[in-house]
Amino acid sequence: MGASYKGSMPSFQQLGDAELAAVATYIRGAWSNKSDALVPDLFEQERKASARTTPFEGGAALKALAAPPA
Repeated sequence: MGASYKGSMPSFQQLGDAELAAVATYIRGAWSNKSDALVPDLFEQERKASARTTPFEGGAALKALAAPPA
């Protein structure tokens, strides 16, 4: 904890909704989460809700996402 990394989180435009759902489902399962598989429709909705095409730059941008709604 407390480590800083120089890098950025890429956008996932190169992956389809079904691929993202599979990856997210796999990661959840790897942490012993027994929930149902995520469906591609969830990722389709999220893509439509956000126009982001650039990587997160970290720091303040990530903190803004985690901030409670005003």
